[in-house]
Amino acid sequence: MSAIKADWIDQFEKKTPQTNENYGITYDFGSIMHYGGTSASFNKKPTMVPSDPMHQETLGSAFVSFYDLLVLNNHYKCFDKCKGNAKAAKCEMGGVPHPRDCSKCLCPGGYGGQFCDKRPSGCGDVLKATKEYTDLSKTIGDPNMKEKEDFEICYYWIESPPNTQIEVRIDKISGNYAVDGCKYFGVEIKSQKDQKASGYRFCAYEDEDVTLLSHSNRVPVMIYSREGQTEVTIQYRYGEVP
Repeated sequence: MSAIKADWIDQFEKKTPQTNENYGITYDFGSIMHYGGTSASFNKKPTMVPSDPMHQETLGSAFVSFYDLLVLNNHYKCFDKCKGNAKAAKCEMGGVPHPRDCSKCLCPGGYGGQFCDKRPSGCGDVLKATKEYTDLSKTIGDPNMKEKEDFEICYYWIESPPNTQIEVRIDKISGNYAVDGCKYFGVEIKSQKDQKASGYRFCAYEDEDVTLLSHSNRVPVMIYSREGQTEVTIQYRYGEVP
């Protein structure tokens, strides 16, 4: 608490189920409502450190997370529109029938298609991992691109054979502004078990050599920018599950 600005102290008050309704939805480090790790700091030292240290740069996101959408739709009872609808979509990867069109799904980040079983359309590809490192290099944005509201995003799926584990290593990352939440550019790697949650976000050159291991044989990777130019190179391979 020693690094927190005096006028931010009340933001760290602990809540209870009686004072904070989350509709049974789990905590998401990538929620757009989450402060950055140094947002409340008067000396730039972290005032919030996630229980999973790899999520430090995820805090302070500019993206509306899938769990944010679940909270909002539960609060306003939007999901009731599809309850009991025999034609409601059967969604994969934790997706839910979309309240505006029950035949389609509202999908977690990194997933798309009618039933959340496809890579989102547009820039990106489905990549097949081998036992040797393969490079994925992508330059996105433009050096003269001014900050804009929407992101340019490329969606990749890295896949491997059943019963294997994917290793992803950040080889190079560069851009204009490395800040809390990687709000301007970065790479998001969804190697965690809960694919509904936000993935790990990185945007600083200090992240080079960071290595993540997957919990399944698919890892969605999103490379994005909304200001300037971003260059990212990651390496990936698979191994047997221990």
